[in-house]
Amino acid sequence: MDIIQRRHKILKKVVEEYIKTALPVSSELLQSEWFFDVSPATIRLDLAELTNGGFLEKPYISGGRVPTDRGYRFFVDHLPQTDHQTVQTRKFSEFLAEFHDIAKLSQEIARILAKHSANLGIVYLKDFDILWQEGWPKLIREPEFNDISCLRDFTNSLQELINQITNLLPQSQEKANVFIGQECPLKKNNFSVIIGQGFWGNQKEQQIFFGVTGPRRMDFSSNIRLINNLMRAFNSYD
Repeated sequence: MDIIQRRHKILKKVVEEYIKTALPVSSELLQSEWFFDVSPATIRLDLAELTNGGFLEKPYISGGRVPTDRGYRFFVDHLPQTDHQTVQTRKFSEFLAEFHDIAKLSQEIARILAKHSANLGIVYLKDFDILWQEGWPKLIREPEFNDISCLRDFTNSLQELINQITNLLPQSQEKANVFIGQECPLKKNNFSVIIGQGFWGNQKEQQIFFGVTGPRRMDFSSNIRLINNLMRAFNSYD
């Protein structure tokens, strides 16, 4: 592979590893796990260039690298696209057909989103001004929330998000919207949000906003697929 391809792959691995561990990623780890045919000096140079380009940052003098908002955005924008229906889409469609009460449906959607994302699942009904939140016990075990001020910022930002959620999405939305760190129109920008919407009812007259939110570091690939599949289910069910 050429230099550009290698650096893209290095960035991808740094993002994936940091999402998984929340620990800075070192050149030694990259070389031993994925790039054993590349010299350590070359990897260090690539990391330096990615840092200079604003995709990575070095939080400690002698530590590894972590992704920046720009690094996460590059990662998200280059995820494989899947426009076809999946097994998960069909399961969601079957699930939607089981409910006749929008409140019960919304609460169950929040629970399912939390279960599959390990983040906070949220569902908001604008017409009723009701918000369901599920997933707090697992979410607060994330290392970011060892800092109580981070947890306080997150809870405050959550209410701010709900106040703005209907303005975040375009009128015609086909795919999940992803807001990373500073992309979120919130006072605190240490978090990420993935939002979708659907319409439910005999005439599909009731609008439901749903999504997952948590630390800026989240499993974007899985969570985007989750929201997209739920949106497809809303669009396809009768």
